[in-house]
Amino acid sequence: MVNINKYHKRKIGYVTMLPIILLMLLVLSPAPASYSASTGSAELQATVNPDMSITVTPDNFTLDLNPINENFESQDITTSVTTNSPNGYNLYVYSDSTSLVNQQYNDATIETLPSTDTGYSESDFPTDRWGYKAGTENYFPFVSGAIVDTASGPVDEATSTVTFGAKASYASTAGNYNLVLNFKIVAIMST
Repeated sequence: MVNINKYHKRKIGYVTMLPIILLMLLVLSPAPASYSASTGSAELQATVNPDMSITVTPDNFTLDLNPINENFESQDITTSVTTNSPNGYNLYVYSDSTSLVNQQYNDATIETLPSTDTGYSESDFPTDRWGYKAGTENYFPFVSGAIVDTASGPVDEATSTVTFGAKASYASTAGNYNLVLNFKIVAIMST
């Protein structure tokens, strides 16, 4: 027969010894290894594109030319530009032609009123010609792609005036002379 007390004593001995063994393992075991940290970085960039808007007033105008007294007539166009461009903008004016074209012409001939050939003041402006001025005293020949205003830095509703003028004589055929002008703003890029 098996001696139960002997078995029971052995079990109690192991249970008593277990905390002592665990304590010895903790005290005698080497310190845990230190951990090294590593970091990374990222750079966040956001691009805010230049935004621009332009208003041209009036969008349609007429010079009422009277050949009897050959009076010089002019009309202002006001542009209003808003942009967040840090370097500013250039304002250009474009057209398909440099001449005003008579819309009431016969099939054989297209009547035009050409642009001036050089700069003129209002008092010495030649007849049967037209021109423009932007911030100057004199009217100049129209060249498509001419810069009529410029600004540096962001602007909120910067206004400028472009004045168009003309003079006609009896040599000009009566009728409506037209020309479509397109204004374009372009951001100045950094250099």
